Amino acid sequence: MIVEKVLGKLGDAAFAGRAADVLDIEWYNANKRIDRKMTRGGKEVGIRMDHRTSHTGFTQDDVLHDDGTEVITVNIIPCECIYVRIDTAAGTFAAGNLAAFCYEVGNRHAPFYYGESENDFLMPYEEPLKEVIAELGLSPEKTEARLLPEKKVSARGHGHSH
Repeated sequence: MIVEKVLGKLGDAAFAGRAADVLDIEWYNANKRIDRKMTRGGKEVGIRMDHRTSHTGFTQDDVLHDDGTEVITVNIIPCECIYVRIDTAAGTFAAGNLAAFCYEVGNRHAPFYYGESENDFLMPYEEPLKEVIAELGLSPEKTEARLLPEKKVSARGHGHSH
């Protein structure tokens, strides 16, 4: 089957009572425009995203196919991440250090996501980045989380020469 758009979310009333087959997608493939994957149930899925979907990307529990009895839904696979909480209100982290933090993450073109709140951030795990963040006076933690397109802070990656 070929999937070109998202039909809705698994929790939508339109899909109530349907069995679900799951398509596991890595966070870095959530915006991949053309792909071929297998669901956990063994169904082959061809992905050819429409413009809207390729811009926003697939996210957790998106429904990609509905045959009336079963839906195919997306699972963004959790991965190792660096988790950082920045508490600027407590005065424990100076504004200059916040700028340095943003610079270090941006200079590495690291994907950058919001966590549970606007002061929580997630990045794919890289030990050198974790060490740099710690040197700035923060307490980065290694954790496992889903990096969801709707929580992305930074724009899509781009290349340039220095």
